[in-house]
Amino acid sequence: MTYSAIIRCVARTGVALLLVAGCSLSQSPATCVVGQGGWFAKYTLMANQPVGACSQKQGEGLGVRKYFPPGQNPQVAIQTDTLGNMALQTPGDPNPIDRPYSIGALTQDAPDANQICSIPTLSTAEQNVGGSDISYAWSNVRFVVQPNVPGTQMIASLRYTEGCTAEYKAVGMQPNADCFAVDAQGTPVLDQSGNQVPDDMRCGPGYFPQTQVNPDFAVRCDPVLLKCVLTADPPSLVAR
Repeated sequence: MTYSAIIRCVARTGVALLLVAGCSLSQSPATCVVGQGGWFAKYTLMANQPVGACSQKQGEGLGVRKYFPPGQNPQVAIQTDTLGNMALQTPGDPNPIDRPYSIGALTQDAPDANQICSIPTLSTAEQNVGGSDISYAWSNVRFVVQPNVPGTQMIASLRYTEGCTAEYKAVGMQPNADCFAVDAQGTPVLDQSGNQVPDDMRCGPGYFPQTQVNPDFAVRCDPVLLKCVLTADPPSLVAR
């Protein structure tokens, strides 16, 4: 697959998986499946990080794509909204080596005993556009792969560089789902300050399949990001 093809694949954030609540299968998926398309990741800043633009990230959308280069282990590409948008600007990054996405190889064909499929290291994604030089270095990416989480929850380490470099824990889920309150006409509800209002209900099973959020996932509405996020590190599941 060419680099341009990877970009097109990663950019397809509208792909969603229709999931069935209450599945009780006895075995994990046979292979390391990875949810394709649009994800959302919440970032948690690690302790003792520098103060600056690099330490201000809270979360963003991701495009994730698994593909199969001939003669190689399956690869996974991750592209953030930040770098994806920068890559669309004109003029673009003058360095032909810089890519807006990271790529890494899965280390196994099937989930391990903990129902995890891992990517220890990925290439660094970077864009230098309009005076902004931003890079993402992902590592220790782990996808949960089990019957009710078919590669649609992940946890990873992230080194983010924008002037300075800061380290984060990234916890992601598919899909990328909004959770701001709307009125009967579908218009966003605003508070007295003119800000959108979070609505936890929009992350719950009552809004499946509109949001495509798996009813088995334990999620909440992040009041700042106004996105559905996992309530705990993966696997984050509703108690049954």
